[in-house]
Amino acid sequence: MKFRVFAPMATFAAILITATSAHAGQTGMASMHDQRVVGGRLCFTDHEHVGVGQKAPSKSIAIRQAARDWSSFTAFEYGSDWAHWNVARGKKVLCEQVAGGYKCEVQGRPCLAKRVRSATR
Repeated sequence: MKFRVFAPMATFAAILITATSAHAGQTGMASMHDQRVVGGRLCFTDHEHVGVGQKAPSKSIAIRQAARDWSSFTAFEYGSDWAHWNVARGKKVLCEQVAGGYKCEVQGRPCLAKRVRSATR
């Protein structure tokens, strides 16, 4: 009896995973935010993400850790197409020296990695 319920659920899950992975670079969640073209890239206008790094021996390593955290969360929420710290807009980097190194936090508005020619929103 339990097997009969499980089979349709497994089939549905397989279809959902296949459909999702075909469009894994971007999710529909991005459309929740206002967007406009800035510097040839489609960017959020009203929403920033934050990334926090762990204590690191140097400031540059601490910034890279925070940027990876920013990218990871952005990819989770909007897809990998939006998760490139190097193209984010309105970037802020805040670092502090702590015992044995640095700890940093970054903030920025996600932008699509691919350049666009004109506003699509």
